[in-house]
Amino acid sequence: ATVTGTGNYTGTLSNVSWSISQAQPGIVTITSPGSESYGNAYTASATGGSGSGALVWALGTGSTAAGAAIDPVTGVITANSTGTVVIRAQRAGDANYTASGWTADFPVLISPRPITVTLAGSKTYDGTTASTGAAASVTSGSLAGTDTISYSFAATPSADGGAYSGLATATINNV
Repeated sequence: ATVTGTGNYTGTLSNVSWSISQAQPGIVTITSPGSESYGNAYTASATGGSGSGALVWALGTGSTAAGAAIDPVTGVITANSTGTVVIRAQRAGDANYTASGWTADFPVLISPRPITVTLAGSKTYDGTTASTGAAASVTSGSLAGTDTISYSFAATPSADGGAYSGLATATINNV
């Protein structure tokens, strides 16, 4: 820049320097549903925060579901049981914006998976609960992932020998 004096003035040029800082990114808000059934896929979502920085996910405080986890990049939640998975998010900084603050903790309720199991079978009494001759089938809904069903006949040691129908117990196992 040049300063030229005219008339009653003469000019002097001074160097000017500017410092431009990153802007504040704004607030991030989690927009995901607050619940999902056990075993169903769940990907968290959020909006807000300025800039091109990626959303970053983390567990918050107070999860009660066994194996509660969230992928920090994709926002995919996993849990090995029903309960609550508590999550939070922030937008990473970029060249123009600083990282946002973390959102408040956001609870996601992992509710029981609706399922109907039909149990059938019979065997001659042999004093054991071995499930020989027993069957279990899912007639409504489905098992999650690698979960399995185990079952056994009722042990009736005082009963006379003979054919007894029905199953006493069935358990769905999370594996």
